Amino acid sequence: MDGSNQNASWYMDEVVLCGSTACSPEKSWRIVEGYNFIKANEGYTKMIKDYPNKTFCFEFIHPEDVHIVTFKEGSEGLYLLCLRDNLTGEISSYKEMKEIANKYGVLSTEIEEYTLDELLAKRDFFKADEKEGWVLNIDGYRVKF
Repeated sequence: MDGSNQNASWYMDEVVLCGSTACSPEKSWRIVEGYNFIKANEGYTKMIKDYPNKTFCFEFIHPEDVHIVTFKEGSEGLYLLCLRDNLTGEISSYKEMKEIANKYGVLSTEIEEYTLDELLAKRDFFKADEKEGWVLNIDGYRVKF
């Protein structure tokens, strides 16, 4: 995904959302739009409330927040990228994250499994505005390629 990072958690009986540009809705239209998206899609609030010891890391996709990739109309929203345990810092597996997202009807990223040689060959099949790249998970380390 190629948007802006927004992270959400349950705190003092409400969803708290912060992003790559601000932690306050008064300082970021992206945060306002993120809150609006969560309010309009009740599965998000329920999911965040049901897992109060997790931080939900999303990618915010919006037509006014275009970076490199041009998304199709109607694809805006908050896409779950990962879950982090607030107490241990541990990141949940992709499988666990995907199961939770699906349970609540939450948008999420898709996983692609390739060898490095396959990935190197695939990079030439995409235009710059179609795919920004991939995040590789190498022995628990994430690298953007």
